[in-house]
Amino acid sequence: MKRSAWMLLFLILFVAAQGTGVCQQVFNPQVPFNILYAGGVEHTFIRIEHPQWDAVEFQTTASGGVQLLISLLNGNQLHYLDQEQLVQMRRKFDTSSKSRDYRYAPMKYHSKIEKDGTVGVSFFAETDMGKIEASFSSAGSLKEMNDVTDPFNHAMEVIPVLYLEKTVAGNERTGVLLDGKPLKIRRDYVSFVQGANFGIIFRAEQRKEKLLEFKPGGKNWVGARWVYDVAGNRVTYSIEKEKDSEGFFEVKRLGNMIVQKAWVHPAEKGRQVKRVSTYSLVHDNKEFVIEFERPLFFPAILLENQILRSELGFRAKISDSGWAVTGRVKMASWKEDHRIHTEMEFLPSFPEFLAKRPIYYEVSESKDCYQVTTKEVR
Repeated sequence: MKRSAWMLLFLILFVAAQGTGVCQQVFNPQVPFNILYAGGVEHTFIRIEHPQWDAVEFQTTASGGVQLLISLLNGNQLHYLDQEQLVQMRRKFDTSSKSRDYRYAPMKYHSKIEKDGTVGVSFFAETDMGKIEASFSSAGSLKEMNDVTDPFNHAMEVIPVLYLEKTVAGNERTGVLLDGKPLKIRRDYVSFVQGANFGIIFRAEQRKEKLLEFKPGGKNWVGARWVYDVAGNRVTYSIEKEKDSEGFFEVKRLGNMIVQKAWVHPAEKGRQVKRVSTYSLVHDNKEFVIEFERPLFFPAILLENQILRSELGFRAKISDSGWAVTGRVKMASWKEDHRIHTEMEFLPSFPEFLAKRPIYYEVSESKDCYQVTTKEVR
């Protein structure tokens, strides 16, 4: 065989041998939005009349901690936690919004639920905003709610699924003291919840992931592992299970205080995502799930001057709550500067109070870098 023929044969065999590895490496396993689930054991909500504050909330979590949230009239929130280590972790990893300020405060919490369903709660926190004392007394017995509730104008940069199991309104003995002085209560907006579940679709201010390590899986993708750098933190994506009957692999994302799973189908021209879920780090056997009417498509190959558009429905739920939130997703993809760009618009429509919370992303991806930027609402 002539030398030129040997060289051609070697080139063909080399490309064929590299095909699987290169295909796996350039396949980006990410989805462009982060989601969070947090299960609250008990949650008390009190709206107040104050020059800067809109509401005071305090809750216990399945991990045994206590949290205080002060919602300000400008839309920002102060999150007080009774564990200093957790405050540092939240400050480091929660880059989804600049409107949440995490702080430490010692707290005391006590509640009692009588056999007839009536509730009494006492709460104390010594914060840098002052000493906050609150007492809640129920106007009746806990009733089944099992529905989402209106978050008003709090944390407008996210789409929240606030699913409440049992709730009761407060009576006239419910009150809040700030440094010993009573705050005026908006009586129609006082409640206690048993089983307050929070599923949240975050708006990322900016998320840039650069590939650090790649471990190829077998020919069936199982065992593939990607490690990305995200603002100095390591985030790992892995495929640990065989594909399902529709050809989708379960991709697990670990890092940034998030345990997220996505059902992804890799293909030569791009990837499809049909479902995303996350569960609480305290493992209360509940998860927050987002499912799509048909899979989201993120192209890996596009011609110059080509724009790929699609629109589809999405729905969200917390465990067996039933589909509590629905809406549409609009997508447009194009090629620019040797990168594939995809614009995503989450447009919730039900319940109606979520329709004012659209989220816009622009995704830019290449072989070894993946970047998400939030666009301003248009």
